[in-house]
Amino acid sequence: GTAHFEFPYSLDIWITYLRKFTQRYRNKNIERTRDLFEQVVEQSPGEHAKLFYLMYANFEEKYGLSRRAMYVYDRAAKNVAPQDRYIMFNIYIARAREFFGVTKTREIYDKAIDAVDSKYVPDMCLKYSNLETVVGEIDRARAIYIHGAQYSNPQDREDFWKKWHDFELRHGNEDTYSEMLRIRRSVQAQYNTQVNVSLDTSTPIIDDQHPGKRKMDEMQALEQQVEGEPPAKKSRVEEAGPIEYVAKAQRQDAEANPDEIDLDDDDDDINQEVGVEQLAVPKEVFGGLVQ
Repeated sequence: GTAHFEFPYSLDIWITYLRKFTQRYRNKNIERTRDLFEQVVEQSPGEHAKLFYLMYANFEEKYGLSRRAMYVYDRAAKNVAPQDRYIMFNIYIARAREFFGVTKTREIYDKAIDAVDSKYVPDMCLKYSNLETVVGEIDRARAIYIHGAQYSNPQDREDFWKKWHDFELRHGNEDTYSEMLRIRRSVQAQYNTQVNVSLDTSTPIIDDQHPGKRKMDEMQALEQQVEGEPPAKKSRVEEAGPIEYVAKAQRQDAEANPDEIDLDDDDDDINQEVGVEQLAVPKEVFGGLVQ
């Protein structure tokens, strides 16, 4: 039935088939069982792969090799869905500690910090630093705290800073404690800046409908609107030109009023002398001024 159905319709068929097969053959047909597990982990999508990887690793722990089981866990941590990686890495670390000791888990922690979602990094760093503290690697533990601090907002992850604070009180000195406080202030300022940017309600300069294009300002929008309208009708002054229009208007006024007196001065009139009549002023006008 597994060959005739694809995921997710074949999910229950695969689970029943593998469970019945392993219970029946146990360690008698290991290669055939491994081949079946390899088929299902290759076909199953990430959200369903976690279950089959765990069944595969459990089979190797019971009937196969512990090193091969670690190999299966390592593949599972890389190939499962992102939301399942943190859980898978924790299982991987726990099984590695049980089979090979705490020193084997160091490389797994390094992989986990790089692979899990950023919200799980502080928790992974706390576990890793606790491991280094137990084995006496204080400097390594402090370096892990410093790395995890950049993912730990002091307002949301007070537990992380509390454990680092206690760590410095037990194993640090005045300088390391001051450095821890400095890093905390720096991280707090970084998250405050991000919050202020996210709360900015100013008009965005990026057009949502056309990503990558800036929105036009009001003047550009007005110009585009004017350009889209039909051209306005030109006035008579614009059509004829200002000088020609004035001359034409004067000719039209002269034709409309033929009896109008022409006030234009000719050169001959300017040169002509105008006669002025002199009249005698009565003496009474001057009063006592005339003697």
